[in-house]
Amino acid sequence: MSPEETARSVFAELQAAVAARDGEGVTRLFHEDAVLIGTSAYNSGPEAVHAYLRLVVEQPASLSWDLAEVDVFLEDGDLLGFAALGEVVLVEDGNEDRAPFRLTLVARRTPDGWRVLSFHGSIPSVP
Repeated sequence: MSPEETARSVFAELQAAVAARDGEGVTRLFHEDAVLIGTSAYNSGPEAVHAYLRLVVEQPASLSWDLAEVDVFLEDGDLLGFAALGEVVLVEDGNEDRAPFRLTLVARRTPDGWRVLSFHGSIPSVP
């Protein structure tokens, strides 16, 4: 598997858990030392990360990401880092809303699979 394919696979696993609204499954994909910077909060430490992920999966709208470009910047043994551009997609009551999205993610391979160490997702401001 190429580094980009690995990165997309790691992200696809995360996206599948979010789509299934599987709070425990999403939480398991994050390393215990993870930092998660979402569009609405900075979260460091297991309690803060887990609380933010619960909000993500429990919101009324369904959430997904459409990554158009993925650039791997770190591939070193059990570490993988990549940046991506695409769109975040929210669907609620049949209405779809898309916005540009930027992502930086670093993951560590563990015996249980890849675990996210750092997730930084943002929606760029429109001038």
